[in-house]
Order: sequence, then structure tokens, then C-alpha cells
Amino acid sequence: MPQHCGLYFTPTNIDIARNHQDREPFKSAWALLRGRDTQAGAAANALWYALRVRFDAAAPDTALDYFRRARPTGTETYIEAVGWWLAQAQTFELLRDYIGPDWLETFANGVTELKQLGRASTFADQLWLNLLNMAAGVVLEDPATSDQAAAFFRQIIRDEVHPEGYISAAIGEPDGGSLQRMLRAAQALILTAEIADHAGYDLWRYESRGVSALTPVPYLLYYYYYPEKWRWEEGLSLEPTQVFYRQHAGFWEMANQRGQLRDLRTLLDELRPIFDAYGGGLTTLTHSPPPRRRGLFG
Repeated sequence: MPQHCGLYFTPTNIDIARNHQDREPFKSAWALLRGRDTQAGAAANALWYALRVRFDAAAPDTALDYFRRARPTGTETYIEAVGWWLAQAQTFELLRDYIGPDWLETFANGVTELKQLGRASTFADQLWLNLLNMAAGVVLEDPATSDQAAAFFRQIIRDEVHPEGYISAAIGEPDGGSLQRMLRAAQALILTAEIADHAGYDLWRYESRGVSALTPVPYLLYYYYYPEKWRWEEGLSLEPTQVFYRQHAGFWEMANQRGQLRDLRTLLDELRPIFDAYGGGLTTLTHSPPPRRRGLFG
């Protein structure tokens, strides 16, 4: 039976954040959570205030109000539409005690609509749909759907992730957007592995040919600093590339928690505190490792 907490974390993560709220990076994440009033869009707002409920014992009224008013615009890309439902699913998991089961039918219908043939047109789309399937398996307590999502994840690791770190099927033709598609594909793998971990599937440790969900992380990290060296597309420049990375940065905290990569910590120092509404939430608060113990002299 999956743990119903926040899709991507457990009560233990909440305890860690509370116990270390006076030390970085938790201190900055707490300040962000307590100091900012709104996020763009009702779904993002709902998640924001739901995190306050679970982490800071806030009253649920504001979160519930935003949750009930949230509607997709209908203009989202496929991945954005999946991300919208993921944010709603995460909010539901945070507020299960207050929302009740009626919303589950709405969620199931939304997932079914996104599964319609032909909508997931790119490889990155397919990975995000699989991510949504893993989330749906947890939220709807449907182990068959979770099993299918886990099997597809393993297939991708076996067949699609190159040992160097790139995913050829995600990059596709050199028609623009290849680095963005690669990042979104890697993001989907990390988020899937994290949800699965709290549903009883140890996808983090699944390996094939020395490849795992973490293999694309150091590969992508390099191009945050040197996008002009991306070999599948010309004309990439630093500022727009870094903006895109920052907009979809939640998964880096999850990868760091699992992989503890030194170079990744340098990036996190630049990006923290991270809030990614459609990619895990306030992941600096939920996924930062506990600070190292101070020595005798601090």
C-alpha cells in the first residue's frame, strides 16, 4: 500500500525539514514558504498552501479554495497538461483528510483523457504520461497501473538511456528544442522513480548496462553552463537555457538526495530554494539531505 503523504515524500521528510529549519538550505526554503503569498495559477497556489498545511500546520481553507477553483486553461502543451494534473494529485495527497474521495473520479477522467491515442506525440510526452500513470496508481490505489508504469520505466532504462547520459529518442531531429526535450525526459524519469519509491517500487536502484535514472543528471548538468556545446542543435545560448533549467528544477533536489553528486551541489547552491509547481513542489524543503553535524567548534 503506498504512503499517502505528498506523492514524492514521507512524514520523515517533514520531520527532517522541521528539525533543521534554522540551517541551510532548509532555512531559505522555510522563509520562502512562509513569506510568499501566491504562485501563478490556482493549481500552483493550491499546492503552495497545501505544503503549508502539512509542513507548518496551517489551516487548510486557502489551499482547499484554490484546489476547488483550479482549472486547466486548455492551452497547455501535453507535458504542461500532465504537470497540471500532477500538481493537483500532489495537492490531493497533501489534503486527503480534507478533500474526500469524490475528486478521485475527476482525476481518473483527466488521466484517461490524456491517454487518448495520439496526444503523446514526442518521446518526452510518453515519459510524462508514464509519470502520470505512476502517480495515478498511487492516488487511485491501483497497483496494476503502477506495475505498468514501473515496467515501462525499466524498459526505458534498458533500451533508451545511453551510458553517456543522453536519450536519443527524446532528442529527436535537430529541429530546435532538443535540449529542452532531453531535460524534460530526464525530469520525468527522476520524478517517476521518486513516486515509485514511496509506492514500494525501488526504481532508483534499477540498472542496466551500468545505466540508471541518475545517468542523465551529470550529462545535463554540463549543458547548464555550456549550452553552446550541445551537439544536436546549434545556436543555443546561456541565458535562455538557464532560464528553462530554473523553471524545471525540482528534480535536481531529488537527484542530489539520491546521488550526492558534488558538481550538482554547486548548481543547487545557485538555484535554491527551488519551487517547481508541476515538478515536485518545494523540493528544497522536501528533499534536501539533513545538514552535516557541526563539529566541536561549530
